[in-house]
Amino acid sequence: MRHLTWSLADSPQQQTQAQQADDSSCPDCASDIQLEDQPVAISNSATAQWRVFTDMGRELVQQGRHGEAERCFKKAVEMAREGFGEEDPHMASACNNLAEFYRLRRRYDEAEPLYKQALQILTKAYGLHDARVAFALHNLGGFHLARRQLEQAAECYEQALRLKLEVLGTGHSETSNTMFHLAQVRWQQGEGRQAIQLMQDSLEIMEAQGVGATPGCVRRRGRLAEMLLEAGRAEEAERLLRSILSYVESTQGLEHGNYAAAAENLAAALQRRGQWDEARGLMHRALEARTTHVGARHPVVAVTLRKLAELELAAAAAEEATAASTAAGATTSGGPAAGSAASSTAAAAGAGAGGGAASASASGGVALKEREVQEAVAISQEAVSIAQQAYQESLDWERRRGQPEAGGGLLGWLRPSKPQLSALRRPQRPDAAALEAAQCLQTLGQAHAAARQPAAAASDLEEALQLLADAFPHGGSKAQQEQEQEQQEVAAADEAGDGGSNGRAGEEEAGTEPGDGTSAVAVIGAREQARAARVDKARHELACGLLAELLALAQPAAGGGGAPDPQHVQRRFAQEGCSG
Repeated sequence: MRHLTWSLADSPQQQTQAQQADDSSCPDCASDIQLEDQPVAISNSATAQWRVFTDMGRELVQQGRHGEAERCFKKAVEMAREGFGEEDPHMASACNNLAEFYRLRRRYDEAEPLYKQALQILTKAYGLHDARVAFALHNLGGFHLARRQLEQAAECYEQALRLKLEVLGTGHSETSNTMFHLAQVRWQQGEGRQAIQLMQDSLEIMEAQGVGATPGCVRRRGRLAEMLLEAGRAEEAERLLRSILSYVESTQGLEHGNYAAAAENLAAALQRRGQWDEARGLMHRALEARTTHVGARHPVVAVTLRKLAELELAAAAAEEATAASTAAGATTSGGPAAGSAASSTAAAAGAGAGGGAASASASGGVALKEREVQEAVAISQEAVSIAQQAYQESLDWERRRGQPEAGGGLLGWLRPSKPQLSALRRPQRPDAAALEAAQCLQTLGQAHAAARQPAAAASDLEEALQLLADAFPHGGSKAQQEQEQEQQEVAAADEAGDGGSNGRAGEEEAGTEPGDGTSAVAVIGAREQARAARVDKARHELACGLLAELLALAQPAAGGGGAPDPQHVQRRFAQEGCSG
C-alpha cells in the first residue's frame, strides 16, 4: 500500500516544497497543511489521546497492520470530538484522516460522508476563501476520481484550484498538485487540449521551484509525454522522453528496469516519427536491460520482444511504401514525348535510366523489408515462447495455491524439475498472462502475413483466439470466478481464526487484516470487480482485433491456400459483438 500523506493538522511538521512536489506526484496522496492560528483547546486527556491515536494510526499503516490502524483513527475521531468539539477543525482533521484511510482501502461508502463532514467543518470555521478549505476540496476530488466520478472530481478540483490560485498564488507546489490531478480528470473526459495545458503548467511551476529533477517531476513528464503521443504531438513527446531517459541513466544506471521502460517509451515516440534506426537501437538496449535485470525468460521480456517485433514490422511497411513511391515517381519522370526524333530518343534514354535507378532502389527497399520481416518473425516467435511459458506457469501456480503439500510443496516449486522463469517471483495472474500470450501470437500472425505466409498467419490468430476462449470460457466471467474464490478464501481464513503476523498483512495483494474478514471481503470485492471489468474489456478488444485480422486474411485479395472461411469468421465477429 502506498504511504499516506496526512492532511490538515496531523503532519508533525510542514514539508519542504521539494518534498511536497515529490509526494504530490502520487495520485493517492492528499494535500498537507497545518492548523495555523487555530485556537487551542484546554489540554485534557482527550486532546492528548487524539494526538496519540493519530500518530499510532500512521505508524500501523506503515507496518501494514490495517485493522489496528483503523481502530486508532476511529479513536482519534472520538477523542477529537470529546476534546475539541464537533465543529472544531481538529475534528475535521480526524475525519479526513479516517476518510483517506478508507479511500485507500477502497471502502468508498464509508469515506464519502467523512470527507464531506471535514469540508463542512472547515468551511464553517474559516470561510470559503482559505487554503485549508482548498485542501479539503482537493481530497474530495481525489475520492471522486478514485470512483471514476469524473464530473464531481472535476468540480472539486476546479474549486480547489481557484482557491489555491487566490490564496497561495501561481507558484506554489500545492497549486501545481491540483493542476496535475485536474489534468488527469480532463484527459479522461476527453478534453485533451486542456489536460495537456494543465499538465504543462503544473510542470512549469515545479521547474521554477527548482525541483524539476525530482522523481515526482520526472513522473509527471512521463505522463505528459504519454498525452502528447496520444494527441499526435510526437516531436514534443520526444523531447520530454529524452530528458527522462537522461535522468534515469544518470541516477539509476543502464541495467535498471526503469531505464528499460524509459528507452521503450522514447523508441515509441521515435517510431511515430519514422526514426527507425534510433528507435531500433533503443529497443535493443531496453531488451538488454530487461534481460540483465530480470532474466531472459521473464514475462516482461516477452513484452519488450513483442514491441521490438512490432517496430520491425512498422519499419518494413515504411520501407515498402517508400520503395513504391520512388518507383512510381521515376516511372513518370520521362514526361510527355517530344516532337522530334532526337528528343524522343533522348527522352526514351532518360526514362530508361530513371527506370533502372528506380528498379535498383525498389530492389534494395524490398530486400531491406524482407530482412525486417524475417527479424519480426524470429523475434515474435521468441516472445510467444516466453509468454506461453509464463501462462502455463501461472496456471500451475493457481492449481498449487492453497495446496502446499501437492507436487513437492513449496520446495518443489522453488526447485522445479524443468526450467522455469529466470527470476524467482510470484507468477502473473492467468488472465493477464493469457492476454499477453494472445497479443504475442497476434504480432506473430502479423509478421507471417507480412512474410506472405497467410496460412501460418491464420494459424497464429486462431491459436490466440483459442487461448482466449480457454482462459475466459464465459467471456470475462473467469475474473469474476477468481474474485469469488478469493473472497471465500478470506472468509475461510477469518473463520479459522488465522492470526498471522501483522507484517504479512501489508504484503498480501488484497491487503486484508486478520480478524477483519467482513471488511476484507468488501475490499477484495470492490477491487476485483473493477479489475474484472478492465480485463474483460481488454479481452473483448483483443478478440475483435484478432477476428478483424482473420477476416482480412479470408478475403480473396489475401491469396494463398488455407484461407479461413469468411462467412464463418463474420459470424464469430458478430457473436463477439465487434463493431466495424
